[in-house]
Amino acid sequence: MSADTWVKVTDDPALDALLWEHVDTMSSRALAEYAHSLGLYPPGYGPTMNPAIALAWPPDTPDDGDGILVWDIGDERDAEQAEPEGPPNTDA
Repeated sequence: MSADTWVKVTDDPALDALLWEHVDTMSSRALAEYAHSLGLYPPGYGPTMNPAIALAWPPDTPDDGDGILVWDIGDERDAEQAEPEGPPNTDA
């Protein structure tokens, strides 16, 4: 996941605080389900777009800082944009 694919879970400090209360006790997927219960969904949410939540550290954040909570959509976007692989090249 790279900085160009980061989508913050929320800009609302109160909702963000509620999520942070569970960062150490829930899996990334469970935290996403909890976010849904708070009315938070990633852009494009649906049957084929239901990412977990991840921690990210923007370039201006110290490595020992808390980071930010983001939807882990980088891999799903990358998979959508990837070209299908053809059969292996058997030419010798």
